[in-house]
Amino acid sequence: TSCTKEEYNSNEKKLEKEGCMKWYVYDVSDNGYTMILDHNTSNNVAWTSQEDYTNATDKDKIKNTYGITYLNEKVPNGNYGASGNNNKGPLTALSKLKEDTQDWKLDNRNDSYATSTDTNGNGYTIDYSDYKARLISAEEVNSIVKNLDSTTLETWYYFDSLDQNEPSRTKGSSAYAWLYNNLTNCESHGCDISLEEDNVWSYWTITPRINVSSDAFRVNTDGYFRRMDVNNTDRGIRPVITVSKSNILP
Repeated sequence: TSCTKEEYNSNEKKLEKEGCMKWYVYDVSDNGYTMILDHNTSNNVAWTSQEDYTNATDKDKIKNTYGITYLNEKVPNGNYGASGNNNKGPLTALSKLKEDTQDWKLDNRNDSYATSTDTNGNGYTIDYSDYKARLISAEEVNSIVKNLDSTTLETWYYFDSLDQNEPSRTKGSSAYAWLYNNLTNCESHGCDISLEEDNVWSYWTITPRINVSSDAFRVNTDGYFRRMDVNNTDRGIRPVITVSKSNILP
C-alpha cells in the first residue's frame, strides 16, 4: 500500500491519527530512522491531570498501565497543587499517546527513557515496550537545535536565536520550521504551514523540569522551547516513531 500525492497532502492542517501522514526524520542509527509527525494527533491534553495524579497510587498498576518505574521504588508523595505535579510522570500525556497510536501497524518499541525530578535522585524510568510511539525529549530538542548551553534544562529559548529574543521571521524562514509546523498561527513565527484550528499552541515533550515540580517542557507555536505547568491543557501530543531500515524503500 502506498500514498498518492493527494492523499499525502490531504492530512495537512488537521489533527489526524491515520492515513497518509508526513514525518520528519531527525536521527538515523542502527535501530532505524527516528522521525516525528508533522502535526499533533490530539490537543487539549494535560501532561498530568489532577484526576490521573490522584488515582496513581499503586506502583505495580502504574508500571503496567504507563510503563513507569520510580527510581526510589515507591510511588512519590506530593500535593498536586494549583499548577500540578510532575513527580509521578506524564500520566495523561502517555495515556493519550497510547490511545492515539495503538492501532498503528508498527512493532512495539524496545527502548526506555529515564529522568530525574530533583537533585536528590528522585525520578522515574518509562519503559516504552507497550507503546507504538513515544514523545520527543527535551534533550533531543536541545540536540536538534544545537543548544549546547541548555544542558541544565532550566532556561527557555527560541530555536533560531538560542536565547529569549525572537528573531525577525516570516513564513518558512525558520531552520527548524518542521519542529513546530501545523500549530496555530505559527507561520507568523517562521514555520511553513499553520494549523487552521484555534488553540493548538504547542505539544508536550516527555521531560519534566528538575526541582520545579509543577513544570514540564513543550515546543511552542512561536518556535521556542519552554516549560509549562503540567496541568495546562492547551497542549497536544506529537508522536515520535522509529522505523527499521529494512522497511524504508531505497
